[in-house]
Amino acid sequence: FRLLRPGGALVYCTCSFARAQNEDVVSAFLGDEPAARLVEVECLADAPATPGSLPLTLRFDPRRSRTSALFVAKLERVS
Repeated sequence: FRLLRPGGALVYCTCSFARAQNEDVVSAFLGDEPAARLVEVECLADAPATPGSLPLTLRFDPRRSRTSALFVAKLERVS
């Protein structure tokens, strides 16, 4: 993340529904990295996903999305 320029983005995605691998990891990262913020994943705005437990994160349920279980978060460097 430290190699990103301001405005640069990193997408964190797993093929898991485990909160410990998803929201907990992102939450810890945000707590440790003051230059990071969550932003909307614009290209997935119309995807068959449900909101994660953190704002602007997404979860894909295999039954609804016809994919494997997925979690997606987009982090942007603000400074």
